[in-house]
Amino acid sequence: MSEPKRTGGSRSTEADLTDMRSTATVLDRLGDDIRRGAGQITTALFHLPASAVPFAPLQASGIAGDEAWLLHRPGGLFATAFDAEYSARSLRAAASAYATTDATIALSLRLIKVQTAPFHLAFFLARSTVEAGGQALRSTPPSVLDMHVPSLYAGKVTVAWAAAFGGTVTRTMAHDPEVTEAALLTAQALFWRIDPTTPPTLEAQAASIVWKARVIRLMRDSRPLTVTPVPSRAPSAAPPRAASDILHSIDSSESSRANADNTASRIRVRRVVDATGRGSWIVEVPGTQDWSPKSPAQPSDATANLAAIAGLPSSLYPAIERALRMSMRKHGVTPGSEPVLLAGHSQGGIVATRMAQDPKFRRTFNVTHVVTAGSPVSRIALPSAVTSLDLAHRADPVPRLDTQGPPDAMNRVGITGDPRPRDGDDSNPIAVHEAGRYAQSAHDWAPASSSDTDVRAFYDSPFFTGTSGSIEDYHLQRPPA
Repeated sequence: MSEPKRTGGSRSTEADLTDMRSTATVLDRLGDDIRRGAGQITTALFHLPASAVPFAPLQASGIAGDEAWLLHRPGGLFATAFDAEYSARSLRAAASAYATTDATIALSLRLIKVQTAPFHLAFFLARSTVEAGGQALRSTPPSVLDMHVPSLYAGKVTVAWAAAFGGTVTRTMAHDPEVTEAALLTAQALFWRIDPTTPPTLEAQAASIVWKARVIRLMRDSRPLTVTPVPSRAPSAAPPRAASDILHSIDSSESSRANADNTASRIRVRRVVDATGRGSWIVEVPGTQDWSPKSPAQPSDATANLAAIAGLPSSLYPAIERALRMSMRKHGVTPGSEPVLLAGHSQGGIVATRMAQDPKFRRTFNVTHVVTAGSPVSRIALPSAVTSLDLAHRADPVPRLDTQGPPDAMNRVGITGDPRPRDGDDSNPIAVHEAGRYAQSAHDWAPASSSDTDVRAFYDSPFFTGTSGSIEDYHLQRPPA
């Protein structure tokens, strides 16, 4: 298992540019201080009594020479102040130039990726077709009957080819995530060819699908969800020590039994209390539980998925907010008085990030942290006051749905790697998407004892330093029409 790739945080270009701009500010202040000191010296000399000069001409001349040497020579105070301010301006200009260059390079690489995606996909399909054909011919030796009925033999080869082709595609997707991205980019390009009125962005196309589906009475989401307290099924109410504990908890809440035979979405609200009595909150949002577009009772469905990707309103958001309010009211806590961490797997990560992005929600609740696992959230901007830890498996196609790499930002700590291998991974590329697999990867990549400075800084928060805790679970359901 190779070392995962870590992005964002202190490794980000944004962090380097911030350091450059911070240094420029320090130099600016230093230049101002030196210039101010030089001016005070000059002012003090002007206040010396001129009547004393005829009586001590040598001393007066010496003072004037010292003043000129100290202030006006090439290495004097005024020159030093100018050098500091010039260096500050140069650093700021360099930071801006680096930022512009990085943005230009990123855009160019993106355009190249978009333009080459159809060729990448076509080459992959052609190679898979040839490989599957060879496997089909090797595995289907002709019989005597086939010699007399060639069409029977051709049918057998075709069936064997179809099975081999599916296996080849699945194995390649599991080992080459670039194929998934190429397929998605090609699909976006085709969508734009079919519907050129919709901008060729993931958000716009997802929104277009939702609106078109609603015309034929699918993906409807106009009714508020019911929010019902239910007995907790959490493996432990103990305060979490790392992201893996939160993801294990989400994994337990994603089972069909936990979700009332898949008729409800289980939202978990934790309160963590430290040794001083200070409280904090963790809201756990599960992934997609129902892929039906027919607006089932289970609200973590395809409708919520596309709405979250598109940035459209969703009935999930006010329902989750209501669950959090109910828990806070139960503990006598005023919303906004204690920090909140939003965590989610897959679709739940998109929902958590969208809620953390929402200024209205943040005005009510003090959201400071987000944890996502297997979620396509790279295209969702977070305010600088919110820090996220985003986990992704390299072969998992779901976090690649946004066809964009991890954000290069100080407040977005990303870890992408290969999970511990299991039987069946080669034949099922979605197997590595399970919340339990991400909990294991979080334990391996970001343990509480991590030497990664960004992970340690993320865990240096009240959510992971508690001494006691409590849990409330809620079922969210879409009422019948």
